[in-house]
Amino acid sequence: MVVTNALGVAFTATLLAASDAGVTFAFPEDGTTNALAWPQLAPASRAAVCDALDFAPVPPPLAATFAYAQGDLRRVAALVADE
Repeated sequence: MVVTNALGVAFTATLLAASDAGVTFAFPEDGTTNALAWPQLAPASRAAVCDALDFAPVPPPLAATFAYAQGDLRRVAALVADE
């Protein structure tokens, strides 16, 4: 995958994973990995990564609310599983 960073420099790397913190790439030359935070990627590359992994990052201002809701959903799933 060809990715462009926020400075406009393009590089080729294999997309390994994405999380709310950022994206992890492996470079084909030597197999080293590198993690980049979402703001370090150009907007078009952010969209391409999200499309490739079917991922939607949680915006930082919503992270606490999202984590709280996830906890509630886990408790509900546990209650339903006990029935």
